Amino acid sequence: MKRTVQVLGPSVLYLAMAAALGFQEPGLQYDEALLMSGAVQMLHGPAHPAIQHHPAAAVNAGGRWLPVMVAPYVGAVKDYLLLPVFAVFGINIVAARCTAALLGAIGILGLAAFVRGHVSRAWAAPWLLAIHPAYLDQIIYDNGALAAMMAVAGLALLALGAYLRRPGSIRAALLGCTAGLLVYARLNAAWLVISATAAAAMVWRRGFAAPLKHWVALAGGGLIGVAPLIWYELASNWQTLRFVSREQISAGWIELWIYRLDLLSNVLLSDADRRGIWGGPELAAWQRAFVCGLLGASVLICLRSKERWSRAAAFTFLGLAALLMLTRLPVGEHHLLTLVPVAAVVCSLALAPRRRLAITAAVVYVGLALYWDFAFARGARETGGQGAWSDAIHWVRDYWLAHYANEELYILDWGFRLNLYVSSGGTIRSTELFWATPPTKLQPCRHYLIGAGGQAHFKAAAASFRRDLEELAPLYRRIVFYDRKQGPYAELYLHGCGIMAGG
Repeated sequence: MKRTVQVLGPSVLYLAMAAALGFQEPGLQYDEALLMSGAVQMLHGPAHPAIQHHPAAAVNAGGRWLPVMVAPYVGAVKDYLLLPVFAVFGINIVAARCTAALLGAIGILGLAAFVRGHVSRAWAAPWLLAIHPAYLDQIIYDNGALAAMMAVAGLALLALGAYLRRPGSIRAALLGCTAGLLVYARLNAAWLVISATAAAAMVWRRGFAAPLKHWVALAGGGLIGVAPLIWYELASNWQTLRFVSREQISAGWIELWIYRLDLLSNVLLSDADRRGIWGGPELAAWQRAFVCGLLGASVLICLRSKERWSRAAAFTFLGLAALLMLTRLPVGEHHLLTLVPVAAVVCSLALAPRRRLAITAAVVYVGLALYWDFAFARGARETGGQGAWSDAIHWVRDYWLAHYANEELYILDWGFRLNLYVSSGGTIRSTELFWATPPTKLQPCRHYLIGAGGQAHFKAAAASFRRDLEELAPLYRRIVFYDRKQGPYAELYLHGCGIMAGG
C-alpha cells in the first residue's frame, strides 16, 4: 500500500490539480493548436499538407498525410497520441487538454517510480512537481511541446530504473529508444540527456562502465527512437540544422543572462507567460528570493554530499542550466521548465536529512504553489483568457461556421488560422497573408480577419492591410469581436460581392 501511494499518489494529485485548474478556459492558443493540427489533419484534413512547414514534414500514406515534424525541432509525437482521442471523443479542446494532463502525469509517474526504487531520499520530488504551478499550466495548456516531452522523459526514467535493477541488452535498448524518442519529441531535450549522462559519468566514473553489447543495444535503441528526425533531416536537406544555424540571437551575453535568469526566477514557481493569460500580477520579490535561495542552497548541499545521487542531481541541474544559459538559440520559459523536475529532486535530496528546515520550506512552498494554482483557475474562468489565449476565438469560429462555412477566410495577423482550423474540426479553410514581405496587396471579393487590441501582432503588416481596407471599405461590412472584458479581439471584414449567405 505504501509503495502504491508513493508511486501513484503524485500522479493522482497532479490530475486532481489539473481538473481544478480546468480544461475549458482559456481559449485555444495558436501554438497549442499547432501541436494538435496533425491529428486533425489525419482525421479530416486536406489532401495536401498545408499545415506543415516543409514538404518533408509529412508523408503521404494511402492518400492521407501523416505528420513527421510539427516544427524543425518538434516531432509529431502528440499528434499520434491525440489521434485516437479525437477519433473517440471528437475534436475538442477539453479532450486535448485532458490528454496533455495525462501526459504530464506520466512524467511524474516515471519520476516517482524511479526515486522509489533508486533514490528514496528524493521521495518528495514528485509531490512537489504535482502541485507546481508552472509544471501544471505549461503542460495542460501546452503551446511549447512539453506534454509529450515530459511523458517520454517519464518513460525514459522507467526504462533507466528497469536497467539499473537488472542490466541487460534488451533493457539497454529500451532505454536508448526512450532517450532517442525524447530527442525526437523536442530537440532541446538532448541537452537534458547530455547533462544527465555527463553527470553520471563524472560521479560514478568506473561504475558508469557497462558491457560493450549493452552500449551497442543502447545506441541501436537510440537510433530507432530518433529515426523520424533523422529521416526528416535527410529528406528536407537538413532543415533542423539550418533552423538552428539561422535562429541565433545577437544580443550581448550580459543582457541574455539577465533576461534568462529573470525567466528562471519565475519558472521555478509560476511562469510569467501563464500569468499573462489572465492578467495576473508579477511574483513578489520575496517569492522569487525564496525559490532561488532554496534551490541555490540545495545545489551547494548536494555538491558537497558524499551520496552519489545527490551529486549527480546537482551536476545534472548545473549542466542543463549552463547549456540553457550559454546557447545563442532563443530560450523561453517553456525551455527552462525542463530544469524544474531536476530542481525538485535536488531540493528533496538536500532537505531530506534536515527535517525542521524541510518542513518550514515545504509549508511555504505548498502555500505559494496552491495560491498561484487557484489564482490561475479563478483568473482563467473570469477572463476566458486574454490576447492570444482569449476564448473569443471560439466566437469567431462559431460565427464563421454559422454564416460562411463554405467560403475561404484570408487572415491578416498571427494567432487565428490554426486555432480556427483545429477547433472547427478541420473545416474552416483559411490563408495567412501576413508572412509575405512586403505585405500582400489585398483584393476585393475576399473575406478578411485581422487582429485587434492585444491580438494585433504583426503591426507593420497590419498597418499596410488597414490602408488597403480603407480603400475597399465601401465594399465591406465590418464585425468586431470582443473578449469577456469588452476589449477588442478581432475584426472581420465581409465582402459584398455576389450572393452571400446571410449574416
